[in-house]
Amino acid sequence: MTHDLFFEIGVEEIPARFLKTAMADLKKLFTQKLEGERLAFDEIITTATPRRLVGFAKNVSERQSDEVLERVGPAWQAAFDEEGKPTKAAAGFAKSQGADPGELIKIETDKGPRAGIRKNIEGRAAKDIVGPMLAALFNEIPWPKSMRWERELQKFVRPVQWLLVLLGEEVVDMSFAGVAAGALTYGHRFHNPEAICITSQYDYSEKISKARVVVSYDRRRQNIVRGIHEAAKSVGGVFDENDTEKLIDEVTGLTEWPVIHIGAIPDKYMDLPKAVLMTSMAGHQKYFNILRPDSDELLPKFVAVSGTQVTDKELVTKGYERVLNARLADAKFFWDEDLKTPLENLADKLDGVIFHRKLGSYKDKMNRVQAIGSALAQKTAPENSENVSLALKLAKADLLTNMVGEFPELQGIMGCEYAKKQGKDDAVAHAIREHYMPRFAGDDLPESDAGAICSVADKMDSIVAGIGVGLAPTGGGDPYALRRQALGVIQILRDRSWKIDMAELIDKCIEAAKDVIKLDKTELKRQALEFFRLRLSNLLKQEGYRSEIVDGVAAVRFSDVVEVVSRVDAVSKFAKSGDYEAFAAALKRVANIIGDHVGTDVSESLLEDNEEKQLFEAYSGIRSKAEELLSSGQYLETLELIASIRPVVDAFFDSVLVMAKDENVRCNRLSLLHNVASMFSNIADFRKM
Repeated sequence: MTHDLFFEIGVEEIPARFLKTAMADLKKLFTQKLEGERLAFDEIITTATPRRLVGFAKNVSERQSDEVLERVGPAWQAAFDEEGKPTKAAAGFAKSQGADPGELIKIETDKGPRAGIRKNIEGRAAKDIVGPMLAALFNEIPWPKSMRWERELQKFVRPVQWLLVLLGEEVVDMSFAGVAAGALTYGHRFHNPEAICITSQYDYSEKISKARVVVSYDRRRQNIVRGIHEAAKSVGGVFDENDTEKLIDEVTGLTEWPVIHIGAIPDKYMDLPKAVLMTSMAGHQKYFNILRPDSDELLPKFVAVSGTQVTDKELVTKGYERVLNARLADAKFFWDEDLKTPLENLADKLDGVIFHRKLGSYKDKMNRVQAIGSALAQKTAPENSENVSLALKLAKADLLTNMVGEFPELQGIMGCEYAKKQGKDDAVAHAIREHYMPRFAGDDLPESDAGAICSVADKMDSIVAGIGVGLAPTGGGDPYALRRQALGVIQILRDRSWKIDMAELIDKCIEAAKDVIKLDKTELKRQALEFFRLRLSNLLKQEGYRSEIVDGVAAVRFSDVVEVVSRVDAVSKFAKSGDYEAFAAALKRVANIIGDHVGTDVSESLLEDNEEKQLFEAYSGIRSKAEELLSSGQYLETLELIASIRPVVDAFFDSVLVMAKDENVRCNRLSLLHNVASMFSNIADFRKM
């Protein structure tokens, strides 16, 4: 026989950003608890609204499954003497298990027969288990922030207001955070605040819906998306939900009963940059914009989602419009005032804005970044040198604008808009915006060469100069986001296939920051290279490349990011071939036996055995081709060519004594192996694989 297990924790409003993670954590914990208690079930569903967390386990078994408990004690020979009588060891073990020595049995183990005991433990009734189990579950939900209230010792995301827990149609005897479980729930805070008696999960679904609560997070989200699409269509526009995923989730987490409102934006504000309009609507008011169907331009309309059904929707909509218009009026004033001051004038004032107390002002930073950017441009896109120089001079100027002061998230974006309005080349304007990209994991990369150069230069200065003054990340802490910026550099170099020598680039960064860095330059260069090597290694492992291949490749040489990735990719592809295991073993054997031996030219006159002569001939036959393939970056082809002589290498080891008594013969054989190893030693260290 089975029963459904259902619970609802009623709380004061949970922060919207917590809900999605909380539902996943709740489902994981609920599953673990039931399985840990040996209670079978069919499926688990969890959901949430701002005022409640809900869990449902279908067809939970009425009792735990029985358990056979086996405990192993001393060795059988140590537990019983020659006459078969239990020893002190057996008696002590039996007592610890609450058993009589006569109940001990022989249990075969990997370490031989041992004395042990088996107990059949009868499963307990579910009704006696689920109360303590759920109390522990609720206490283990990992909230980002929790609260204590009144005299409660337990913490929870928000104060608990009610607790509904049913096993079948019976209320479970339990309490949590000072609230006893019952059969009552509550509907919408304003529409249906009265208590509602619940007899089962199915009874709950019907009654809570009538009480103006869409308890399913997914259904609530679907209703919101559908409502916005319909609203956009009604005013001749379209809604792009892909650009507003986070906002949709946030609004879903703010409402229990979504109601759609369509508002208007006065035409006088539509000349503001699109980013300003969208930030004012989405970032500050949680409104959704509507696009024209034939372009990505905004219609003078917006959609707001409230959590309350009112009789006069127009009055509520006008309230939304009034709040937005006030924000846009400020933005319009900032826009007009900022355009009166050229970006060059603002850039000159950056010497009064501190970037970091150890690294000087933003003016100091941009002087360093311009030097780095100039060197990068010469190596990657010389035709962009002038645009890069001007973009980096103006890149941080918008930090002193009124608009960015009010909307910090628009830095870079507003610099681009002001640069366009002030007649700067589009390439310069876009580079100003793109020099911040990528801002976070998964963000877009710069589209232009100039923007990519500016981004790399800015991030490289923050990383190298930061490490140079003692701001390197420690443990899990990275207050200046240097790890994220390093990943941004790596992603840009890979995206554009720029073969940049990181050692040379770091040298340029050190030279640009020589007046502020405190760390020894050689040590700083070593630490910075290692910092990037670790970031790239971790990234490639996350992408699915085998750890030992990434480590083996990175151990050989790390400087050119694109080249390292090419080698990892080549070895990974080769590893899927049937020859890989034997090939890797042979190369590892070669590398191990030569040790620190420095290779010299092989003397053919000292070659004695046929197998070493055959190895020399095979090596000589492919050496030039292997060097040609290696120099052109054809690493997979190089590996396949080297692998073709593996049988000859195996035969050499089977028949030839490398460490011959004759020193000249021994050194000649080691040199032969060293020369063979040199063909693959620039691809990977196979000793690590």
